[in-house]
Amino acid sequence: MPNHSIKKRNIKAIILAGSRDFGRCPLASHLPTALWPIAGKPALEQLLRHLSRQGVKQATICSNGDASLLQNSVSCVNSMQLKFLDEPLPVGTAGCIRDAADGDTNELFLILPAGLISPPNIDMLIQAHLAGNSDLTIMLKADSEITSQYSIYIPYLTNPY
Repeated sequence: MPNHSIKKRNIKAIILAGSRDFGRCPLASHLPTALWPIAGKPALEQLLRHLSRQGVKQATICSNGDASLLQNSVSCVNSMQLKFLDEPLPVGTAGCIRDAADGDTNELFLILPAGLISPPNIDMLIQAHLAGNSDLTIMLKADSEITSQYSIYIPYLTNPY
């Protein structure tokens, strides 16, 4: 792990937008969860706004065939450099992260699910990551009333060769 100070503008957010969930409910089969409306805006747009307000300048959104739909639905985050990745063939979460990293090594990545509309304080996460001299930090948030969990990963992707 690099032993230098991290600036949020150098962090790349990787947002896992996935695809549609056939069988859960009618909305899920017609619209990716990243585009479910929250306060009149797509969940993905809400997440990107939160990240932008916390100083994140770059985000790559990974999806399974819905990249153009996602790109056309997110319009108001002008302060961020957005890249949309579409998997022509499923490569799984690790393959998506590899493709989103785009060969960058020794960079700090913030990996988030697209359905997370209110991320935690990124400064706190980065400080915990650096203080622990960690290669990977995983934040889990479980709510006693909600059965789903969200995970946020902060890895350094280093070239093992």
